[in-house]
Amino acid sequence: MERTSIQAKIHLPDSFALYPAHTWEHKNHSCLLEALAGLRDRAGLIVNLVCTGERTTFGRTIARRIRELRLEQQTRFLGFVKPDELRALYHLAQFVIHPSLFEGGGLPVLEAFRAGVPVARSNVTSLPEYAGNAALLFDPTNVASIADALRQMATNVALREELRQRGSERIRLFTWERTAKMYRALYRQVAGVPLSEEDSALLAEA
Repeated sequence: MERTSIQAKIHLPDSFALYPAHTWEHKNHSCLLEALAGLRDRAGLIVNLVCTGERTTFGRTIARRIRELRLEQQTRFLGFVKPDELRALYHLAQFVIHPSLFEGGGLPVLEAFRAGVPVARSNVTSLPEYAGNAALLFDPTNVASIADALRQMATNVALREELRQRGSERIRLFTWERTAKMYRALYRQVAGVPLSEEDSALLAEA
């Protein structure tokens, strides 16, 4: 789907942060909303937020918090969107924000890197390993830390461009061929098979 088509269909704001995640409690939408409200009230900075993903039962708690913080005009929860619509949202977003408290993987950040959109994300569990130096990291349990990341991403054009370039470089490490070679090196190491120079280099990067 063309970006202009989805922008018109969903009536997106001119600039927004994208958070693609189901509304599970550990996805930490609540602290993200607190950060948005704090920026508005204390710094006069309006950052629009667009969220995608399944609306779980915890979504009712999120909706109530949006009303309490008077964020109805700044936030959009779209639910599930089609794959082509999600790709368009990545390209249209000013940046991706990912404040999850824990994750086993990092698919959204890799999708963002592939789309060429800068990323700010949690500094916990496996998330920094996926991001490397290509994302602005913050403490997801600290509302002030999230707010500062939002402020930097929304106002610092040079930072966004630097992260965009780093993300484009970082995504080259996550190919199926490289993944297969990494597993091969690991299996050889566990089995006590002599490692090639390539095997050793891959394991050193892990």
